[in-house]
Order: sequence, then C-alpha cells, then structure tokens
Amino acid sequence: AKPFKPIPSPGYFPRWLRALDRVHSADRSWLTMATDLAVLIACGVAVGVGIGFASAFAAGFVAALYLANRYADRSPLETQGLLWYAAQTVVAVGIATLVGVAISHAANLDIGKALLFGSVGAGGLLALRSVTWMVVAVARRKGLGVRRTLIVGDSAHAQMLANKLNDYPEAGLLPVAMLPLRNGHGFARLQPAFPTAETLAVELV
Repeated sequence: AKPFKPIPSPGYFPRWLRALDRVHSADRSWLTMATDLAVLIACGVAVGVGIGFASAFAAGFVAALYLANRYADRSPLETQGLLWYAAQTVVAVGIATLVGVAISHAANLDIGKALLFGSVGAGGLLALRSVTWMVVAVARRKGLGVRRTLIVGDSAHAQMLANKLNDYPEAGLLPVAMLPLRNGHGFARLQPAFPTAETLAVELV
C-alpha cells in the first residue's frame, strides 16, 4: 500500500480555520450569513448607493439565498474550489437583483446603481469564497482542518480512493483506516496512530 504523509496533529481543527471553513462552505449559520451581509453592504457602499439602501439590498440578497436553500451543510468534497458556489448562487442572486431593480424603479431611485450593486455584490461574494478557499486549501495541505475518514472496503477501488485523498489533502478528508467488507475481522491501518479497531472507533467520534 502507498505510504501516507504524516501530518502534525490528525484532526486538529483550530477555531479560526473552522470559522473560515463554515463561511467557505456557505453553511446555514449566523456567522456565514453575517459575513455575507457585511461583504454585500461594503459592496453597496463602494458603488455609492448609500448605507441605508446598501443594508436593505444586502439583507434582500441574504434572504434570497436563504429562501433558495443556498445556505446548507455540505461535505468538503462538495465545496472544492469556486465553481460550486457560482452554480449554487447565480439564480438566487439574479432574482434578488431583479427585485432590487423593481424596488428602485418604484422608489424613483437610480436603476443603474441597483444593477451595478447586484453584479458587484455577486462578485464580492465570489471573491470572499476565493479568499476562504485559498486559506482553507493551504491549511489542509499542512494537515490542519482535515476530517479523519474510514474507508469501507479493501478492493483496488478502495485503495485508489485512499491514495487520491492522500494525494489531494485539500479535499479535507484524511483516510485513517480501511475496513474490509468480506467475511473476516480486522482492518488495514493507514495511519500508525490507530493500532486497534477499538481505538479507531473512539478516535473517529
């Protein structure tokens, strides 16, 4: 079996990294929504729509994302890079922008600024995920914030999966053992820190 890279503290997940990971994965938490709200308000102020309109429009953006179920718990494999976020949010952001344009028209406000706010706000959210992804990916390559993973099966495919996860630590999953499906007992240890099945069961909790 291919040897696995040693990491400093398997499973060590500092609080600051956990917070960045939550924001990057756009989970359903007050931290993620508050961060998105702050970024959107900053984008609104940057395009000159005023703090009041920027706050209201930003709240509408976040509400649209929430109602569209774009804030949700996701696995590390679902949140690699940036394309997943763009695909998840483009429709909700478009609807929020159209609503903002309609409100601006009804209130005799500048529609052009509403459209600009929509595009800049979307870019701001994408830029936020770009920064969080860079930090999270670098941290995972250093062994921080990875989730210890048990691979069920002992076939060539299972070994290939273990090798891939080891080669791409930014996926956020650290294979620690392989549990066979065939009749028998025991497991293949992939990390020396887990010498018994009983210890493995405790450590994976």
